[in-house]
Amino acid sequence: MQVTRVTLNEKIIAGIAIRTNNEKAKDDISKLWNEFFSNNIVSKINDRKEDSFIYGIYDEYESDMNGNYNVTAGVEISRKNIKNNNVTKIKKGKYLLFEEEGTLPDVIIQTWQYIWNYFKEHKDIKRKYSSDFEVYENDKGIKIYIGIK
Repeated sequence: MQVTRVTLNEKIIAGIAIRTNNEKAKDDISKLWNEFFSNNIVSKINDRKEDSFIYGIYDEYESDMNGNYNVTAGVEISRKNIKNNNVTKIKKGKYLLFEEEGTLPDVIIQTWQYIWNYFKEHKDIKRKYSSDFEVYENDKGIKIYIGIK
């Protein structure tokens, strides 16, 4: 697993969203992505950037990984005044980027397990619980960005 520290600028993402927690997340997130692809949500988003990847955004944390949070499946847009779409932001700041190659969706689950263990082992690095996100550039792997203080 490759882990890199990066600093990112803000991005505006539009798509569909749910509110969940880690007890319900497996079913809720699966339904969210099923709806996203089954209903071809990407084609319904105005002002989508032509070169946008697909994003899974985790934000609006109630507390930490044990509380409720929002999950948005979407794409980057050029403006935030989009009607009939959920709009959220990838916040500007410092992130740890976890990159792994493998078969979807297994690699996503494995990478999140690695991330949770990583923060247990590296107690000096604190999560921000502001915005975390997955980037799907292709079907050969995953990039997960975790906001840090």
